[in-house]
Amino acid sequence: MDKSSDLTFCVDCVILDVEGTTTSIKFVKDELFPFAASHVKRHLQDNWQIRETRDDANAVLRQAEEDSGENLADVGNDNQDCVIDRVVKLVQDMIAQDRKVPCLKNLQGKIWKKGYEDGRLKGHVYADVPTCLKQWREDVGVQVYIYSSGSVAAQKLLFAHTEYGDLTQFLNGHFDTAVGPKTASESYVKIATSLATPADKILFLTDIVAEARAALAAGMRVVLASRPGNAPVELSDGEHFPTVSSFADIVLEKSTE
Repeated sequence: MDKSSDLTFCVDCVILDVEGTTTSIKFVKDELFPFAASHVKRHLQDNWQIRETRDDANAVLRQAEEDSGENLADVGNDNQDCVIDRVVKLVQDMIAQDRKVPCLKNLQGKIWKKGYEDGRLKGHVYADVPTCLKQWREDVGVQVYIYSSGSVAAQKLLFAHTEYGDLTQFLNGHFDTAVGPKTASESYVKIATSLATPADKILFLTDIVAEARAALAAGMRVVLASRPGNAPVELSDGEHFPTVSSFADIVLEKSTE
């Protein structure tokens, strides 16, 4: 792709989505999600005596209660095996439905941690990502952040254990849905405020049009990522976002303001 003027940005910060942008959707759907679904029971059984694990289970039950309106028992009020089986079923259902709820993302991150650390999981990023992250940070001098529905802990694990080594050295920080939904413009306003950076000096890359619209409404510059396996982009009449298939198509210049 030609490096046209609408792919040249004078910014101070870049914010990257993960799934479908830095990382293959196929990796998330076919490796990460099944790993969490198949290992959640063992994780709960092995760590049940740890208060944090029981709190995680309670959070799943509370989410199910909120979803259904039913009053579910606290983990301390029922047989351990029964509670674990119930939580496992709920977690597996949430994974199958691709729920973005914090209780699931938090628990998934803890399950993936062991997989990354013992080598069963290796984080996928597209081949252009390591080179561009290094260039943007070291040569251009912009700050690079991640904003994903996956928990901050899960983000750090993925980028610390990629096929290209530890890429966290090129990242300045992370955001997850604790800052707000990715389709809400207020979330991007909060991020810009937390970075003490004008929104128009921030470039956001994502594969999701609804997220692109939200970031644009907050005043950010936006580029859509077109990666293999991504859903077709559907824009409204007259709507336009610069689109790239590789981060290398983007030209960044450091803001002098």
